[in-house]
Amino acid sequence: MKEVTVCSFRDFLLTEGIVDTEVLDNYQSEALKKGVTLFKLVVEKEAVHQNVENFLIKTSKCLGCKYFSLKDDLRTKMEIPENVSKSLFICTEVVPLKQSHKGGNGKRVLDVAVKDPFNIQIRDLMAQSLPEFKINWHIAHPTVVDYAVKYLKSLRPDMGQKDIIPVDFTSGKAATLQLHIESASVPEMINWFLFRAHEIRASDIHIEPGESILIIRLRVDGVLIEEASMPMELHPELTSRIKILSEMNLAEKRLPQDGRFEVRVREDNIDLRVSTFPTVYGEKVVMRLLNKDALQPSLESIGFGGVDLVRFKRALKNPFGMIIISGPTGSGKTTTLYSALNTLPLADVNVVTVEDPVEYRLTGVHQLQVKEKIGLTFASALRTILRQDPDVILVGETRDSETAAISVRAALTGHVVLTTLHTNDSVGVVTRLLDMGIEPYLLASALSMAMSQRLVRMVCWDCQETISGVEVLERLFAGGVTEERLKELNINVNTESFYEWGRGTDCKKCRNTGYFGRHAVLELFEVDARMKKVIAEIPFNEAKLRQLAKEQGMKTLMEHGIQLIEERTTTFEELIRVLGEHQ
Repeated sequence: MKEVTVCSFRDFLLTEGIVDTEVLDNYQSEALKKGVTLFKLVVEKEAVHQNVENFLIKTSKCLGCKYFSLKDDLRTKMEIPENVSKSLFICTEVVPLKQSHKGGNGKRVLDVAVKDPFNIQIRDLMAQSLPEFKINWHIAHPTVVDYAVKYLKSLRPDMGQKDIIPVDFTSGKAATLQLHIESASVPEMINWFLFRAHEIRASDIHIEPGESILIIRLRVDGVLIEEASMPMELHPELTSRIKILSEMNLAEKRLPQDGRFEVRVREDNIDLRVSTFPTVYGEKVVMRLLNKDALQPSLESIGFGGVDLVRFKRALKNPFGMIIISGPTGSGKTTTLYSALNTLPLADVNVVTVEDPVEYRLTGVHQLQVKEKIGLTFASALRTILRQDPDVILVGETRDSETAAISVRAALTGHVVLTTLHTNDSVGVVTRLLDMGIEPYLLASALSMAMSQRLVRMVCWDCQETISGVEVLERLFAGGVTEERLKELNINVNTESFYEWGRGTDCKKCRNTGYFGRHAVLELFEVDARMKKVIAEIPFNEAKLRQLAKEQGMKTLMEHGIQLIEERTTTFEELIRVLGEHQ
């Protein structure tokens, strides 16, 4: 195929009489506004006049390449190179054809068919992703390419797709690469980000474009830390590579997209949920890491103890009823639910879950992944689950009124339902469900327990030091916390007591943060007979329900947090960071 520039393509259009100069200038302006190539726009215009075939035939002759018409079925001619992910071809909409070993410079030759031979970004990406191949480009009718790409998506993983991408680094190699990250290849950079995130227990990787610098940040124990910075010139290649791995639309840069892929780091299979977000400087990418092989902690290890643990286990043993956990994103709600499932005798009960995404795999639990694109929503999945004779149902999140109504109905018909909700505190669970349209008398009968949860960082054991209450106040005031703020939060720092605090200096374990790991802060109450009456009353009295919960022995989030400080688990500074705005 001849190398054809935009200028020579203009000459071709004019010479063949396809358009005149004035129309061509308008086309170029329109293509620029739409963010597409001139070739793609002309194909769209020719389709209106049903002249696409003639135009593509003329273009292929001009380029000296083959043309595949509507009569050709590229599905029968496809050959995916060995050890190459089919995702590369799906995202670029490039159809791999014949391969041979007769290329120059020792390279193999790969014939491919595309809709748009003038898309320089696609050509560059293919050259970077397949450096061992010399690529021969051919043109195909857009419909033919669409059929071939759709067929590619349906292929089984063993027909060319690398199902799980290995991230194979030693700590020494990773440390060396970190010093020279800007000179590494794009695949190596991404692998290093993933390896580093796994190594320091990060939950998310943020790739953030700026005016001149690209920042890489990792979220560790709920806090974002900057890991690397590099020139913005690397941003297009990094985002394109991640889009290919995640099977996103490579050409779409104006709208947010979601995707996923899997990697293997050491012995762990990591599921990555990828999200892109267009900003004024380019697409911001966030990758959430979910360790599919992670062991589930026990209720005791995540923060349950004493009366709260007894009450929670008692609610689980009920023959029916709803247990609802509330809190913001990233507060450990799903981990708590799975820890609860681990306490059940799974050999004796039928446990079915509906989630988005399925974050952990549990033996003996039947898990379903929501797929809203095909109509498999929480509500539709719940209806099916009720016909599966379940004992316990886990609903990953109650997002809408329909899901809430079906969950309540399930709880009233002999099932234990565990779910999550976004509210500020445990009593807010009742208010939120009533706002969703649940009848008060039904909710009063269905609800067994409401709980709110947050996560606070724990003091690092390797660099902890004992400090006086006076020094605690000095550190808080230096951090911008005023006496008035402490009074608002009802926090009283005893100046005659001593507290644990992480030094955060020269500590490899906590990376000089002073914290390592997280602990749950809980607020929960069981719904007893008195509470049922209050919930069923119209209008609902939230303050009265909160008062009854406290009389029952409920500790508020702040009260439980203060207890953790007294137990030397966390610090005042951390508690104010996590709970300050809530209070």
